[in-house]
Amino acid sequence: MEEKKMNNGKKESGLIKFLRILLRTRRFWFELLVLNMISSIGLHLQSPIDGSIVVIVLLWLIIWAINLTNILVGVRRGR
Repeated sequence: MEEKKMNNGKKESGLIKFLRILLRTRRFWFELLVLNMISSIGLHLQSPIDGSIVVIVLLWLIIWAINLTNILVGVRRGR
């Protein structure tokens, strides 16, 4: 695939490509909505459960990032 050139002639960086792919995926928006709901519930519950919700969300983010990386590597290799 060719790298698209921006208006000023510079090539797009990997981060911009990554963000464009990310914003196109519906799953990303759905998971963002779920994450928002979990965090708002966590803010309303002022108890020890808050800590466990934060840990669960952090684990979820790590797993999601690993899955996304695998998907991007697979796309780059043509799978």
